[in-house]
Amino acid sequence: MTLSNDFIWLYLVEELGEEMGNRKFSPMPAKVQFRRMGQAGFQNCLFNITTYEDVVYIEVQLGVRIDKIEEIVFPYTRSSLSFKEDSHTLLISEAKLLGKRIKRYKIRDVYELDYAIHQINNFLWSQGFRFLAENRSLAKAETLLNAQPEAPSLFFHNQFHRYLKGITAAYVTRKP
Repeated sequence: MTLSNDFIWLYLVEELGEEMGNRKFSPMPAKVQFRRMGQAGFQNCLFNITTYEDVVYIEVQLGVRIDKIEEIVFPYTRSSLSFKEDSHTLLISEAKLLGKRIKRYKIRDVYELDYAIHQINNFLWSQGFRFLAENRSLAKAETLLNAQPEAPSLFFHNQFHRYLKGITAAYVTRKP
């Protein structure tokens, strides 16, 4: 029997919720994430839970939204209007942050879920929270978007969105 998405989310909240709350992140069940609001936008830790007949996979992503950039760029993307308030300026998977091609937690039972949550917690403490803290400013987002425009970006599959956000960040920060 496969664990349900709802059960896994509730288990994540139970196991990670106190520490996330201590860091001012709030659970958002409908979006399967913890989110922390800030003056310039938000930061979040998202959980992509994919259920198959006999196994569940969890992937972790970290996101940063800079409102000034998203408010200008969003109308020029082909994203659904329902996503407007949730769009990210930077979004990176745990795998990419760790320099891996893919990182998914394979869950078949509650014991594997416990182990996965332990690993997720270790990731958040070792790199995740630092990434979010270091990359929440407009200036840092501009640097990450524009430092190497010719190189592939860890934060985007859609290069058009990257260029829009990079140009906007440069304009807003008054960089050439």
